[in-house]
Amino acid sequence: MPAPRVRGVASFVLVSAVSLVVYLRKPDPKAYSPAYDPEIRETPIRKPRSAAFEAFEAYAFDPKARHRTTALLVARNGEILFESYARGLRADRPQRLYSLSKIATSVLTGHLVKRGILSLDDLVTDSVPMLPQPWHQKLRVRDLLNMSSGLEYFRVDEANVPGLGVFARNHVPRLLSGHERTATLAVPIAAPGTRFNYSLIDNNLLGLVLERALEKVGGPGYVRTLFDRLRIRKSRLDLVREKTSFTADFSPDLRHLLALLNPDESYVLRDHVRFWSTPRDLLTLASLFLNDGVAAGEAYLPPDWSAVSWTVAESQRKLKVDPGGYNGHSYGAYWWLNRPLPIRPQRPYPFLPESLALIKGLGGQTLAVVPDEKLILIRFGDDPPDALIDRAKLIALLRTALEARP
Repeated sequence: MPAPRVRGVASFVLVSAVSLVVYLRKPDPKAYSPAYDPEIRETPIRKPRSAAFEAFEAYAFDPKARHRTTALLVARNGEILFESYARGLRADRPQRLYSLSKIATSVLTGHLVKRGILSLDDLVTDSVPMLPQPWHQKLRVRDLLNMSSGLEYFRVDEANVPGLGVFARNHVPRLLSGHERTATLAVPIAAPGTRFNYSLIDNNLLGLVLERALEKVGGPGYVRTLFDRLRIRKSRLDLVREKTSFTADFSPDLRHLLALLNPDESYVLRDHVRFWSTPRDLLTLASLFLNDGVAAGEAYLPPDWSAVSWTVAESQRKLKVDPGGYNGHSYGAYWWLNRPLPIRPQRPYPFLPESLALIKGLGGQTLAVVPDEKLILIRFGDDPPDALIDRAKLIALLRTALEARP
């Protein structure tokens, strides 16, 4: 058996054995927690006085609930109406964001498109030439934004085995000092642009594309320059990991096992987009989508970037069945939408505005925008996976509070 195939089988067996050991481990609730500072006793707070807003805040910060809000901010027409933080955090302390990093990569993509450095129809293989199978020459940047790359991913630290993710986060770094653990196996499942499949691999690949595009404007330092121009002071975006990676592939899925046995037919991606930010910095990025890409009189995004982002992706419009338990939720370019689909004529949240757009992240992290009302809700949290906050209820409580506001 060729050496790469032996390594693939060995890694599968190794991590499978680890998963059995940790299967009954109780997940550590701090595995998803941001860094708290117990010395912080006071936090900046803006709270309108009304019973409705008190109900909104009480639900978000309910001490008896299993969900755990760390920061909550509401803005309308560019004005912050409500802002509150969990004890031990403050407004200027960045928190690690997971899928909410898509707001940063979307803004950076749109900005480079506006400057003519990148196009939505650029081939991904121009930046990532080692992707598997010849038909991936058809994979475009817009396919990554629409979650229709045709690649399915699996990460060892997010395995569908109780306790394995917590084990990887808590123990692998200790065992491998100076190394970062990451393992993303990209497995082809459909031709690019033809099938919607929400996958971390698409954002990772876009990070590589953006890194290559940034070389034309001076390199990664340009992101800091862009953030400074936008007066974003506390955020940091890392598109590509530079440290040595520890890679271990594991999957209970037969397709992934077959990919491990045939390494030439898959692509192990060792890079991962990471983003740290504050609610106020995130508000600046989200506001670009409500203001035609303009901030302080300067245009940073194409004027139609919000329309591109909030239009249901073609691969979604062609869905005949729900591909992965998304309950028919519609998707645009990095945003979940409250629009109907052929497989589900009823909107996902029929009691909320059809224009509602969301970016949702690990731990219940939420960025919600209602364009018609110039309304933005930002919620950071570290909820356990089985007790996520009800985002629709949170938004509904907010809208009730705003309607009651004089």
